[in-house]
Amino acid sequence: TVFPDDINKPPLGEGLNRPAQITLDKVWPLDKSSGDTIRSPDKLTNMSYMEKLERANSRTGARFLGYRPETGSWIFKVDHFSKHGLDESDSDTEIVASEMKVKQLGCPHRK
Repeated sequence: TVFPDDINKPPLGEGLNRPAQITLDKVWPLDKSSGDTIRSPDKLTNMSYMEKLERANSRTGARFLGYRPETGSWIFKVDHFSKHGLDESDSDTEIVASEMKVKQLGCPHRK
């Protein structure tokens, strides 16, 4: 969550509350039985993990751009900052994201 307090969130299109491309790195599900991250591309494919991320984006209005299982990079675009991610109903696994990169789109250069 970028703005935990909705009262102090800037209006849409102002400040940081504007379109952006988000890359969350090191996003892998946790195996609930062992507590280990699942990093095998084959296992991630078999459990339809990329599709789960895509559905999570769809529910929040974000546009899914891709998932790279080798690096755990989940890439998507948002029109504004709201709550984006997975909830517990998505699977029997949990998401772990340890790095986030935000690229603002359509932001004029400042001098």
